[in-house]
Amino acid sequence: MISLNLKGGKETVVMLEKLAAGGVGEGAQDALNTFALSVLALAQENSPVGERVGGTFRQSWQISENPTMEPGVVAAIEVVNNMPYAEALEYGSPQGGKPWPNAGPRTVLEEGRVWSSQAPGGVLAPELEAIAEDAAKAVTEGLLK
Repeated sequence: MISLNLKGGKETVVMLEKLAAGGVGEGAQDALNTFALSVLALAQENSPVGERVGGTFRQSWQISENPTMEPGVVAAIEVVNNMPYAEALEYGSPQGGKPWPNAGPRTVLEEGRVWSSQAPGGVLAPELEAIAEDAAKAVTEGLLK
């Protein structure tokens, strides 16, 4: 499991698979580590940069040293951004809600949600599924080594 934990209680979770009952081999762990670095780079690249704060959100992404392990999951990586507005940037703001009740000069309205114009659709969500599929293949191949 790879958990992209955004503050506020919501998570974008991509299940790679329950890999193996006996644990993760070195090749699989290498693949997970490579994937975590790819997600971190993607998060930083796609993060909006505000005029007043100048990249604080972008610089706040990190890979958790101690990810949450749910029962039956033998490998997990968390890419975390604990900025208070992380949830709104990833999931958008419901129209009429906080922090962006309506679209303005730096936001856009799409499908009833207000998004940062620099990250419409979220910071990670638009590209995460494609890279998760590649990672799942690499992890599975790593188990076979």
